[in-house]
Amino acid sequence: QTCALPISEVDRAAVAPYFLYVYVPGPKTWYRGVRQVEPGGMVVFDRGGASQARKYWTLTFHEAGQVPTVSRPEATARVRELVVDAVKRRLMSDVPLGAFLSGGVDSTVIVGVMRQLGVSPLKTFSIGFEGDAAYDETAEAKRTAARFQTDHTEFRVKPSAFDLLDTLIWHHDGAFGDSSAIPTYLVAKLTRQHVTVALTGDGGDEVFAGYLRFRAASMASQIPAPLRGLAGSLLQLVPPGANDRHWRSRAARFGRALTLPLHERVTRWNSYFDADLEALVDESSIDRLQHIRSVMPGMEGRSPLSQLLLANFTSYLADDLLVKADRCTMANSLEARSPFLDRALIEYVAALPDHYKLDGSRTKAILRDAFADLRSEEHTSELQSH
Repeated sequence: QTCALPISEVDRAAVAPYFLYVYVPGPKTWYRGVRQVEPGGMVVFDRGGASQARKYWTLTFHEAGQVPTVSRPEATARVRELVVDAVKRRLMSDVPLGAFLSGGVDSTVIVGVMRQLGVSPLKTFSIGFEGDAAYDETAEAKRTAARFQTDHTEFRVKPSAFDLLDTLIWHHDGAFGDSSAIPTYLVAKLTRQHVTVALTGDGGDEVFAGYLRFRAASMASQIPAPLRGLAGSLLQLVPPGANDRHWRSRAARFGRALTLPLHERVTRWNSYFDADLEALVDESSIDRLQHIRSVMPGMEGRSPLSQLLLANFTSYLADDLLVKADRCTMANSLEARSPFLDRALIEYVAALPDHYKLDGSRTKAILRDAFADLRSEEHTSELQSH
């Protein structure tokens, strides 16, 4: 005799946020009656089968004006110490390990620290795209690998890689719209042929304020309100660039949301079908801030940057980046470890002054300063999304 589990029904309330963010914000899922265990949380079951969910850790930021005073040299030294300790803890393994290497600041720091800690041979892996140099970081990764004398392997994505869509949907338990899942799956598959554990640079942008949208939000807040509408209208007249990383494309996207409040502005910049959403789904189901609604009380009294960091950490990182990394690596029996998501490091950096993280036009300022000796002289900028 067999017992078949009932097939869950799709939750129609998940459709609108999926079109906005290309993922379903937790703790909800695609399926009615199915919820995720929240990050930093647990579910406890008693003997009778009753369950209770509770949080054991929550990221917090100091209120504006109450940020502890710490000198720049002291903070820089402490960041370096915490990153090195975080990498060292994640090197404990009875199986071969390596690292993902894009050539950007985050992965360069991880690989450089691994080299300084004596990992040898150090195997590194990168992936590139054929046909569009704007999305190809393999050249910088190759230069970084040469500097640290790693055993480097690269893989290049071809158009046929889109044949993986059905496989990725299966591993994600439903629709998942982040296109970088394709190269992530492929580099994980490649990496697993050589090692069992790989360190990644995931979390560097979220912890140290690395995304361009953080800088854009800071710039927008400095424009007097009466001028935002005019500036936004003028920027929307800029013709689109060759891709969404081109400066003209970014300028137009920047202008489209200048007049909106902070979180709506950033959500609009990152949304995929925001302008067409009402034509796709029932308007009553649209909540553009659903992905951060639960943490908004923790934003009160915090600086704009702290609010954005908290929002990004609890939504995009948890529901997109880490889901993608976990599903794509475990689908290939590869364990991914992320030193930048070390709890002690996260809490220390969250308590630092804003300008230590976003210093004018410099993103991840204190991380760059802490590991200036590991960064290539040829490396002048990091390709960043959004």
